[in-house]
Order: sequence, then structure tokens, then C-alpha cells
Amino acid sequence: MAISEDFERRRLFENALVAELAASGAVATPSTRTMRTTDPLDRDSIAALVKATGSDAVLVTRLVNEQVAVKEKQGREVVEATDTKTGTWFGDPYYNNVSTYDFTVTREPSSLVINHTARVRTDLFDAGEGKLRYRILSTLRIADSGSQEQTTDVAVIDQLAAETTRRLRRDGAVR
Repeated sequence: MAISEDFERRRLFENALVAELAASGAVATPSTRTMRTTDPLDRDSIAALVKATGSDAVLVTRLVNEQVAVKEKQGREVVEATDTKTGTWFGDPYYNNVSTYDFTVTREPSSLVINHTARVRTDLFDAGEGKLRYRILSTLRIADSGSQEQTTDVAVIDQLAAETTRRLRRDGAVR
């Protein structure tokens, strides 16, 4: 379960996390498939959801901090020189290899540099007792990725889900 006011982002994260967990053999159900968008995210509704699905554990992830910094990277000038003629000057043998050049100057356009940092906290609770069994803090940094496709909400959500699952598997919290 992802804790978010935005149901669509919550759905995206939960689906990505379930897909990552399934790749390692764990069976998980996203809460967004069984809850309505109007259902409150409180202890009672989550307990009812856990009971209805027969889950043995609840994985709760919430965004702790997110920062996006966007800067403009100035374009640069590129100068290319081409040798147009090599020869002697006025036929004088002492002035060999006099060359003329043409210069082409082009200006590269400015671009955006996006630095994205997201930090999430993931808690694993035993469904029967409600006790906290595991907690991790995951931080994802995408610094000047060179591709704005890597900094979209969906890409960041997918990367957070992958990092969270990697940590859960590494620490033996999920099978």
C-alpha cells in the first residue's frame, strides 16, 4: 500500500511494486485494486482490506521527501574551421604553406538539467498482530540524467519500486 493523496500516483507505485515483487516470486495485491478512490486511508479501512484479501503482511510505503531542482544549461558555441587553400604567396618560394580558412560558428541550444531526489519509507507489518517487522528508507537520486524521460513521475515511481524491492529481497524481508 502506498500512502498518497493522489490515487493515480498511488496506483502507479503499487502496480510497479507488485510487478517487482512478482518477479522475485512473492505474491502481492495492490490496495488500489480492492479500494475505491473515496475510501479513507486509515487503520480501520486498511484492517478491513487485509482481512478481505487474507494477506499475511502489509507493506506500507510513504513519500518522506521529494526535491526537484531544474536549472538551465547554457548552450555553447562550436567553431569549425575548414582549410580552403594551401599554396605559396605571390609565387614567392620563401612564403610556402600559406593557408586560408573558412570558419563556421554554430550555437547549441540551451537545455534543462533536472536533479530529482525522492526518499520513501517502507514498513512491513505482520497482518495478524499488526507489529512492525521491517523498516527501510530508500533514496533515489537522478542527477542530470541527460534524458528527461528518466525524470518523469512514472519513471521515478518505477525506479523507487525497483529499489524498494531490491532492498526487501536483499534483507530477506520478502521471499
